[in-house]
Amino acid sequence: MTPYTRFDRISSGASVAILLALVGLGAPRLVAFSSALSPREGAMAVIGALAVLALTWICLRGLVFPVLFRLSSVRRMVLGKQYVEGTWLAAERGGAKGARLAVVNIRPARYGFTVTGHTLTPDFEVESNSRVEHFALDWPVLSYKMRNALSDGTDGQSEGIGELQFDENVAMPLRFTGFSELLGAGRRVRIEGAKLTRWRDVRSLRKLDARRDVLGRYWQQFYNTPAPAPLGANPFAEDLTKRKKKTGKVDGADKGIVPRRRASDWRETDDTPATDRIRAKSKIGSKFSKAEAVSLTGDKDGGAAKKDKSAD
Repeated sequence: MTPYTRFDRISSGASVAILLALVGLGAPRLVAFSSALSPREGAMAVIGALAVLALTWICLRGLVFPVLFRLSSVRRMVLGKQYVEGTWLAAERGGAKGARLAVVNIRPARYGFTVTGHTLTPDFEVESNSRVEHFALDWPVLSYKMRNALSDGTDGQSEGIGELQFDENVAMPLRFTGFSELLGAGRRVRIEGAKLTRWRDVRSLRKLDARRDVLGRYWQQFYNTPAPAPLGANPFAEDLTKRKKKTGKVDGADKGIVPRRRASDWRETDDTPATDRIRAKSKIGSKFSKAEAVSLTGDKDGGAAKKDKSAD
């Protein structure tokens, strides 16, 4: 028996209790009403009352309780320590492509749940997309069979199996460990997952311009190393960040714009003394580099005339 059987039992028990309450309240009035009618009309009244009860049962079981059980607060109260639904970030180790992060979504579905996920490259781009087709929850172990939606099957890695074990003896599981294995890959990938408990992180994960902050923070926690730099990253981002802390101004990098390099930026990174740079520049490619030096002197008309240095 899984924790999710509680939804069916609660739905059935509550529906029966509501119907019995309706029968208890309406039966005396129905008997009094039908006794004042003819036998045929009394039978029709009883049939109508039974139809109302059947319709009420269908509405409760098929509409009211499914909608009620979609609320996170209600599901958390019913499942208790076995509440595992939400968004998880998992670290995959031991795979053929190296360290990876995966996003696992466990979503409510009537009296059960669905599991979907996708694996990210080190640059935090989607690499594979998986959907769990069959699973069995024998608390605290979740065994599943998945299908890779981005694989055409020619590589033999379109299907796989896995097993996750959630934390026990806690108010609500926040971590899991386990493995996954693609059929034909020949190796198991170790998985360690953590649940996103802040709504801000879940919302940021759904935005392309904000998800890297969340993924980078969890990459640091899982692997104890900084997140890999994205492809095409600005090599001067660190300098711009320091400049922002000093001046308090917003740089173009904060808006996703690669800033233009100024002459002052190049001079800051050039250790050559200014006089040496000028001297070297004047010697390279100058046809007057071997010419005798001359000086400029002013005449009476305010003009300039050349004076031979030897005349002095």
